[in-house]
Amino acid sequence: GVLFPALEDSNYINPSLALKCLRPVRLMVRSKATKSVFLAVWKTVPAMLNILGLSAIMFVATAIMCVEAFGGVLQTCSDGSDRSRAECTGLWYADATENVILRGNETFRLIEREWENPTMYHFDNAFVSFNTLIMVSVVSQWTNVLYQVVDAPEVPGGSPTRDNRPGVVVFFILWVFFSNFCLLNIFVGTVVDKFTKLKLKMAGSLFLTEEQSEIAHIKKLLHQTGVKKALSLSDKPFVNRQVNVWCHKIANNYFFQQAVKFVVLYNIVIIATVHFNQEPFWTDIQVYSTIAVSVVFAIEMLIKVFIAGPRAYLAIGFNRIDFFIVVQSMIEVVLYAFVPSYSDSPQLQIFRLIRVLRIVRERKGFRRLVHTGYRSL
Repeated sequence: GVLFPALEDSNYINPSLALKCLRPVRLMVRSKATKSVFLAVWKTVPAMLNILGLSAIMFVATAIMCVEAFGGVLQTCSDGSDRSRAECTGLWYADATENVILRGNETFRLIEREWENPTMYHFDNAFVSFNTLIMVSVVSQWTNVLYQVVDAPEVPGGSPTRDNRPGVVVFFILWVFFSNFCLLNIFVGTVVDKFTKLKLKMAGSLFLTEEQSEIAHIKKLLHQTGVKKALSLSDKPFVNRQVNVWCHKIANNYFFQQAVKFVVLYNIVIIATVHFNQEPFWTDIQVYSTIAVSVVFAIEMLIKVFIAGPRAYLAIGFNRIDFFIVVQSMIEVVLYAFVPSYSDSPQLQIFRLIRVLRIVRERKGFRRLVHTGYRSL
């Protein structure tokens, strides 16, 4: 109070009092059981980040798919009627407290009718669609979204019709089930798995001598600082040995790997920019970006094929996914060249989402989660 008189004022927060709240944390150091739980939770942070990242990718992919399926269908007339877009014109009377018009004993305000989306949610672009899916996932106003999509017209701009899309209910129920129960179980399972491993590790260390513990620690450090395994050269070069070695150097070059990761992220950003009733120049940007990304993916695949050979390359599961993505991208480029109008096809937009899977390839934690999920089926 003498050194810092301002802290005596109740309007200020005393830092010393706030730090006193951390004193119970000292109990974790004294209690072995509590310390084990804290360490288990702390060691799950990297795995949790991987789960959050993979979940975000799945949310983004689903959001883009919803833009293609439900873009523009939630737009209705601002007067709350079942008018179509062509009929949503003129003025209407709304309850008001200012600029009023007296009609009997009630007051109203004349407002211009507008064709608009709901305030909190819609599927006209990937970002708001992402937020809408989160609302559905946390079961916040999800029934409002469900009912409006079920009653939405088949074509944007039409009149809402009751129970027009009953099959959409299945999608929303599955999404709530997946985002609530499946992801929650993955989080809980990760914590339990880390806790079990830590418990076994701590129990096993009790039976090691001091020298054995030191040797185990050195082995762990060597494993952590080990050189990343490079792509192996094929015994029978696909073209010739010189091309094989040259491709091997490129594939294992740090800058080349980072450039591929950047292209993967750029591809996701471009795909996420799709929105309802978008301008032609945005469509052109997406088309040219798709062509450029497809070329990069094809070059990367050919380099790896030259290194290991076609058979060894396709023997790896993620390489088969890359091969499928490249083939799909090349088909898309051909369609752009000969059928330009096909670039706006919803089916083609949904196929583009397959390229989002490339981000799984670039993250070891994502690959481990996908592999674990596949093995658990």
